[in-house]
Amino acid sequence: MTSTDYLIRTTPHIAEEMDADRETGHRMTMSLFPHTADPAARASWNVLWTVLPGSTVLIRTTYTETLRLPDWVKQFDHRPTTERATGDRVEFTVELAALRTPRVHVDPAIHALLKAGADGTPRPPGQGKAYRANKIPVPRDELHDWVATKLTRHGLHPEHIDIHWYRTIRLPAHRDSLPITRIHTTATITDATTYNHTKQHAHNIGKGKSYGTGLITEHNETE
Repeated sequence: MTSTDYLIRTTPHIAEEMDADRETGHRMTMSLFPHTADPAARASWNVLWTVLPGSTVLIRTTYTETLRLPDWVKQFDHRPTTERATGDRVEFTVELAALRTPRVHVDPAIHALLKAGADGTPRPPGQGKAYRANKIPVPRDELHDWVATKLTRHGLHPEHIDIHWYRTIRLPAHRDSLPITRIHTTATITDATTYNHTKQHAHNIGKGKSYGTGLITEHNETE
């Protein structure tokens, strides 16, 4: 499966609005795709988006049909994503939802109860009730190491990480907020299979893909 990058140029006002109001950005991005009442169908398109300089919105998706072009689209271009090899050096920017799961101690007796079947016997791995701690924002003094770990898991050895900014984005419709950091890195690909899987399948790094996070933007692909 190969994803496609759509470079969509719009007005400076619209680009700024999408970047500032991520819920609006999500709605405008999804307006390019056909409406469906089936959430699984939309999820299968793996739609990622981010706002680039020059009033450009980059959308990466595995959707293979023709996109709708609403009025906010002023210019349109597309191309397949580029496959990389182990040992390649890449330079890219990505916005990450800076959330992590805190370490939580669960009493062994409670753990056994949660994982037990109706008759009290343990269930196989992956079965039984789940327990999960709520994610919390990554503290600023831990951000660099957290980013490095996140990139390593996606087949990269970061040589340099520059944190452009770290701020909290309000999500009024959900009465929530999302901590986001924008980082620039130069890295060597240590596992091309993992890295290419992220790009070719339009998978995001981390959470918050509806709100413009997780999309790897290689600099030589957007020039």
